Amino acid sequence: MIPLEITAVTDTPVSLALASGPRGTMEVKRVTAHFRAQIPAYGYATYAVSTDPNPVKWPAPVLAADIIENDFLRVRVRPNGTFDLTDKRTDHTLTGLGLFEDGGDNGDGYMFSPPPFDQVISTIGSNARVSKIGRGVGLQRIRIEHDLALPISVNDARDRRRTETVLCPLSVDLVLRDGVGRLELEVTFDNRAKDHRLRMLFPTDLDVDVAHSAMQFDVMTRPIAPEPIKPGDWWVEDPPDTFPMHGWMDVNDGKRGLAVLAEGVYEFAVNRSPRREVALTLLRAVGYLGARRDLTTIIGGAGPSMPTPEAQLQTTLTWRLALCPHANGWEEAGIWRQAADFATPPKLITAVPETGPRPLVAQGLSVMGKNAVVSSIKQAEDGDGIIVRLYNPTAVETGAIIGGLEVQAAETVLLDESLLAVRPINADGTVSVTLSPKKIVTVCLRIDRRL
Repeated sequence: MIPLEITAVTDTPVSLALASGPRGTMEVKRVTAHFRAQIPAYGYATYAVSTDPNPVKWPAPVLAADIIENDFLRVRVRPNGTFDLTDKRTDHTLTGLGLFEDGGDNGDGYMFSPPPFDQVISTIGSNARVSKIGRGVGLQRIRIEHDLALPISVNDARDRRRTETVLCPLSVDLVLRDGVGRLELEVTFDNRAKDHRLRMLFPTDLDVDVAHSAMQFDVMTRPIAPEPIKPGDWWVEDPPDTFPMHGWMDVNDGKRGLAVLAEGVYEFAVNRSPRREVALTLLRAVGYLGARRDLTTIIGGAGPSMPTPEAQLQTTLTWRLALCPHANGWEEAGIWRQAADFATPPKLITAVPETGPRPLVAQGLSVMGKNAVVSSIKQAEDGDGIIVRLYNPTAVETGAIIGGLEVQAAETVLLDESLLAVRPINADGTVSVTLSPKKIVTVCLRIDRRL
């Protein structure tokens, strides 16, 4: 037996169908639970569930109401809803994380533009409600709730935010899983305001002038301050102080750092303050596509100035984030692996017990290599083989070993999967790949389909 916590039991109607159509419904009890699973890479593990009239009462962690902790991390929530995160591996604490900052935005779908007389609101003085959710068996969760009052919109002159406010409920669930060295955040925001930008801040207190972020087949390093325009030169818009990210960004001083992982969030900045806060853009609610004449960050228009009322995002939004403190740089810490693990959680499939030829636990394809990032695994377009695409986002050469399958032949192919070269197969059935700095390599594995 393994520790398990049931979080919900609900009565759910289930439709029963024949080929001729539905024949009725039946009421079943749907149970939601969590436990710590051990699953091989690119594989599966089978767990059996059974009922017991006298279930084991697994002990819950004995911690204060504002603290969650596992083998790697310790989190303490402050009264205003920010929190301190201690990396027990390095004995380093990041303080005041999770502050929300909301400012006006009279820009459009292309450009952020603060009103000339902006009012920026934050949760620094919030009287947050903090509560633990569940017993904390295998997964610990703290919920932080804010009542955020925001101006309803910018005024008609579009030079400042209105004085009338609307309540926008905001909550953050901090989730700490057993055996995992990252803190997950589930942020939910009921957006009832217009013309504004909501950001979440994570102070790093690192002496850095550059930030790193994942992009297509690469990790880019950029200065956190835009290059100033030289005297006598000009351009139609201000140089940006926000930057793109695809899945994660990181700041580090070579000794320690903080990576922010995100699902569906693509913009960040690093404030040029002594605390070097990472500012993650969660929301920009605007009403136009194409710049109007009253923007402060661009001269003239950048489009049709078309009204886009749905871009005000008057709905409830949820974001999944994670914080990963680490030692050394992002390359040594393997941040890309943490990001891939966070972005692709295990998929659950329920089935009735039955016997068969396959084992209860099995690993399929395996890819081993430092900073050899797996971009895709797919069936070959010709239907005969498996495509494995890798890339090296670092400035040094690295290698990878692909195994776990009964490979009959291996080929290096181009992105369109046309043949480039035949690759040798090692004596143990694996395939070795060398990746130069910033290199993409695509391998086609021909396998025995009878296995």
